[in-house]
Amino acid sequence: MHDLTTERDEAIRSKNSAEQEYLAANNRLKNKSREADNKIKQIELLKKEKSASEIALNKRIEELKKDQKDLQEKYSKQGKLLDEEQTDNNRLAGENEKLTEKIKELQQAETKLLENPEPNLELEIAQEKIADLEEKFKLVDELMSKQKESV
Repeated sequence: MHDLTTERDEAIRSKNSAEQEYLAANNRLKNKSREADNKIKQIELLKKEKSASEIALNKRIEELKKDQKDLQEKYSKQGKLLDEEQTDNNRLAGENEKLTEKIKELQQAETKLLENPEPNLELEIAQEKIADLEEKFKLVDELMSKQKESV
């Protein structure tokens, strides 16, 4: 009978030990399951953060591209305006030279006519042309000054 009691006690101990092992294994399994769930949540959070940062980065890239395009357009327009102003300036400088030469010619003609003591109709016409050209010369000078100021 002693053997039966001993066997019974061993069986109870074995059962209790098995139950403890089962509970310990079950607890380890629950802990691992929680860890896995937490890791999945962390991964999802990291994915969301990455997605948000990619969206923000793409938005910033688009803003920079737009800024670059705007600046290119701005400087392209400024370059065209500068080219136009230079062309106008060159044209006016050419006109200025022509008018200066014409004034010299007319002044020489006036000098020749003044050497003749008789009043002369040609002299009056030449003086009028000189006055007219001097007016035009002043206008061209004013336009060139204004252009230089705007540049």
